[in-house]
Amino acid sequence: MHAWVTTATVFLGIGLCYAAGAELAWGMFGASTIGLAFFPPAGLTLASMVLLPRRSWPAVVAAILVGEIAVDLRHGMTLATAMGWALANSVEPLVGASLLRRFQRSPLAMSHRRGMFRFLLAGVIGGPLAGSVVAGAIRAANSNSSWFFGAVHFWAGDGL
Repeated sequence: MHAWVTTATVFLGIGLCYAAGAELAWGMFGASTIGLAFFPPAGLTLASMVLLPRRSWPAVVAAILVGEIAVDLRHGMTLATAMGWALANSVEPLVGASLLRRFQRSPLAMSHRRGMFRFLLAGVIGGPLAGSVVAGAIRAANSNSSWFFGAVHFWAGDGL
């Protein structure tokens, strides 16, 4: 029972914070006008996966999926598009946190330059780059723009 409560707490906490951050992106950071923008939940989800044990990651991914789809549907996106953004925003922290854990014994050991450099490579470049592969296709399909433009735009917004 204790594990279930912990999983539910992770899911609800991350889900609510994710949805709030996604709403900020829509309302304050330009997602409603430019399509892709600075996206605070990207940092939240990466930090969650870095700080939580791997057994909690499915709850984080579930929170991302539910939060992203709910916010996107609220803003008039189709279910298919919302699911695509949810996939892109799930891939990103999974790759970033996995890379960081692969190349750094303790994910929080950033007190030296090498640790900070690994964090930047994994969490700011690698994770958002992986998510941008999916996001570029979604952006291209929805706005008749190039895959490359959509991917770079997503990477920049989430890498921030």
